[in-house]
Amino acid sequence: MTLRTRPAPPRRPALAQLINSVGDGAYYVCSALYFTRVVGLSATEVGLGLTVGWAAGAAVASRPADAAAVSASGPEPAATAP
Repeated sequence: MTLRTRPAPPRRPALAQLINSVGDGAYYVCSALYFTRVVGLSATEVGLGLTVGWAAGAAVASRPADAAAVSASGPEPAATAP
């Protein structure tokens, strides 16, 4: 007879996601306040800048890591043993 244990609830990933979300929110609020009050940008300019920055970061982050290693002429041929 084998004993099966129940999997642990996903508390650690949920806590990590909560901490990440709080940090993201604090960043957006603080950067919006800084750019509107200190730098003097309008709320529209700040929103557009954060949106463009987010989109560029998402585009770079979603690119496969091996795609950067492929040269412009295509992948290098595999080495063969003589």
